[in-house]
Amino acid sequence: MKQRSMEDIIRIVDEIAEIPTLPAIATAIMQRGLDDNVNANQIARLVEKDQALAIKVLRLANSPFYRRIKEISTVSGAVVILGLNVLKSIVLSISVVNMFTEKDKSTIDLYRFWQHSISCAVAAKMMAMKVLPDLAEDAFMAGLLHDIAKVVIDQNICRNKEYAGVLKVMEKGGTDIIEVERDIVGIDHASLGKYLLERWNLPQLLTYSVGMHHSIAYGEIASSDTHRLCAVVHVADTVCNHLGLGITRNQAGFVDPGMLSSLGLTSQDIQDISISLKKNIDVISSELGIPKAEPKTYF
Repeated sequence: MKQRSMEDIIRIVDEIAEIPTLPAIATAIMQRGLDDNVNANQIARLVEKDQALAIKVLRLANSPFYRRIKEISTVSGAVVILGLNVLKSIVLSISVVNMFTEKDKSTIDLYRFWQHSISCAVAAKMMAMKVLPDLAEDAFMAGLLHDIAKVVIDQNICRNKEYAGVLKVMEKGGTDIIEVERDIVGIDHASLGKYLLERWNLPQLLTYSVGMHHSIAYGEIASSDTHRLCAVVHVADTVCNHLGLGITRNQAGFVDPGMLSSLGLTSQDIQDISISLKKNIDVISSELGIPKAEPKTYF
């Protein structure tokens, strides 16, 4: 199939009435988070407008992944103790997972999809804590969202199940999913993901990382934190695939030593992160209510 242009992608997305939109509260929190004058109580009041969201925020804030010394009993306490950036990533995580858990609408195995996305988020945050500590939560959010357009393509664009063909090729050992998507569907998840996040008014740090996580080059990494964050997401994605945490069973990954070196990471760093991934994935998946299911096969 001929690759669709960006103009085609925009037209298709704009014509789909049910294309996902980020919940208003999540959007407001992400936007208010950019205001230097915002305070904990203002953010807490936004979260508390949605009781179900507030409950999930507190559960996740008190999970072993985020838990500090004392229990957090209020949303404003979560903002003060964990920080606004952490709260933003928690709210975004809850909101996006809630948007994409309808198994009946999806060809993709949503359990494996969210397992991979959460794995990538956790791995990206751990890597960023070593090389981009001020952007650790941005790394988590970018890792969580890097593949989100796969579900949008599957559920909202592929009316005749073409995306099952993409998954079948990847499960049989395909290596370049961008080319496979363009060939079979005419659109790739990275380009669509960037556009989708722009529609959600998310920061450029995130939109760039999602749009370029398959295309980042060595020479770009040192040029800015935006490029370094994108490279972190790329490496996290590859590590998770290598560990068998991809969307399909046979989606292998190879961690390029040159990419690690450019980021200032070592193979020992990757090994340490890999060991601690499993515990954190299970905790976050449980608190976010990721639906477990029998693994799908696409043969």
